[in-house]
Amino acid sequence: MKAKANPFRSYKIEHVPYFLQACPWDKLMEKLKSLSYRVAILGAQGRGKTTLLESLAHRLENRGWKICLLYFCEERRRLSWSALNDLRKACDQKTLVFVDGAGHMPHWFWKAFVFMLAHSGGLIITTHREGMLSPLIRCETDHAILRAVLRYILNGQEDQIWDLSCRLFEKYNGNIRDVLRDLYECCPIDPGKNRREGSHLKQSLTV
Repeated sequence: MKAKANPFRSYKIEHVPYFLQACPWDKLMEKLKSLSYRVAILGAQGRGKTTLLESLAHRLENRGWKICLLYFCEERRRLSWSALNDLRKACDQKTLVFVDGAGHMPHWFWKAFVFMLAHSGGLIITTHREGMLSPLIRCETDHAILRAVLRYILNGQEDQIWDLSCRLFEKYNGNIRDVLRDLYECCPIDPGKNRREGSHLKQSLTV
């Protein structure tokens, strides 16, 4: 099967929205405000932290905030001092800084990062590590979320691969990103029956 015909290709996965079940969006936004927009989104890999972070950024941008979104990983653990200083100058009280993968920062750089951005309107991060900022929510997955994700990607055809998906979900201990990666490799769905191209919200399940 050609990659562009695979229903689990990266384009579809990157456009999956965050399925918020533990807390309604209005309650989550109230909690975010009560914590002065300085919070951590916690959770293990593949639980949707990045997707939720980007969804929050989109919603808050629509409310008039200026958004700065940064991504860190094992290969990119911090900014240069000049880049951090440029970021400090670009931020003001109407700017929210979103950081995906903040737990990759060295401890000493994290302290400097928080200090340099203390004047910004807020700092919202994703991390596996406890204690970096006040927790906003802990992202978890379950079979209901797995089904919702598959239904979105497959336009209601998730029953065709439900048993396989559940086995993969158990194999990867709830990491939906790894489930989707395996489904891309085997792809037991007839692509001719699935034409839905997804929404315009750019979000990701990668954490």
